Amino acid sequence: MNAGRVWVLDADIKACFDNIDHDALMAQVERRVIDLQMLKLLRSWLRAGVFEGGIVSDTETGTPQGSPLSPLLANIALHVLDEAWERDGRRLGVLVRYADDFVVACPTKQRAEQARGLAGNVLVHLGLRLHPDKTRIVGLRNGAEGFDFLGFHHRMVESWKRRGRYWLHKLNRPGFDGGSLGWFFRGGWWPSRRPIVAHRRR
Repeated sequence: MNAGRVWVLDADIKACFDNIDHDALMAQVERRVIDLQMLKLLRSWLRAGVFEGGIVSDTETGTPQGSPLSPLLANIALHVLDEAWERDGRRLGVLVRYADDFVVACPTKQRAEQARGLAGNVLVHLGLRLHPDKTRIVGLRNGAEGFDFLGFHHRMVESWKRRGRYWLHKLNRPGFDGGSLGWFFRGGWWPSRRPIVAHRRR
């Protein structure tokens, strides 16, 4: 972001785990898995239905809620977004994704809008769509706005050395370089408001 990517597409996929298209998901699995018995088992598991109140409801889309496999399957399905970004989205901005949570850091608002369009076009083939109310374009310049990602709130802060200049400074934490998310863990970041409120209610 210190390199000028001060516009962020803060994306929210509406009911991702409920709406993933089974055929689209299995098409991605079949790119790597050729064992027919395993594929049959996985498809049967996806269609097992939901047991609630003594009634089993069939499921045509989505992955079972609470299952340890659901985040993995969502990650497999959404790999098409990574591929689309590698092919068509790199000119727009940097995509950072963790399971169904992702943001795109862009140099201009126009490119952030284009990034939203590209992401929406990719997701529709998976039976998914961006949440119209929760997906937003955030302007970070001069600390004007911030965004929540992976449980933390990120915002540019004014330099204590050069007043009037806003940066995301490297976090001073021994042995931590941020890994693939290192460029996010620089500067003003705090725990998001929602998990703090939830913690205080316990």
